[in-house]
Amino acid sequence: MKNFKTYLEEGRPSQRHPLEGHEYHKKSDEALIHIAKDAHAAAEAMKGHNTEAENKYRDQANDSATVRYYRQKHGMQDWYKRSEEHTSELQSH
Repeated sequence: MKNFKTYLEEGRPSQRHPLEGHEYHKKSDEALIHIAKDAHAAAEAMKGHNTEAENKYRDQANDSATVRYYRQKHGMQDWYKRSEEHTSELQSH
């Protein structure tokens, strides 16, 4: 009989790492928060006018939240910690 950990390891990589390869993984937490706020406001503005645009903005807000939640639970990815963008953000604070 398989144990629980074995079942977790059988999943697709995207199940273990949500939005794998998404550009939001390259952004700072502050940038992701800003994206989510702007996308939420834009989605509210599109409500009742353009459903396709509203859904697009809601997807952006959800993707931002997903990446931030993943970082909260699993930490920042090693490749991002070594990136020039992350290093320059740390030096500017």
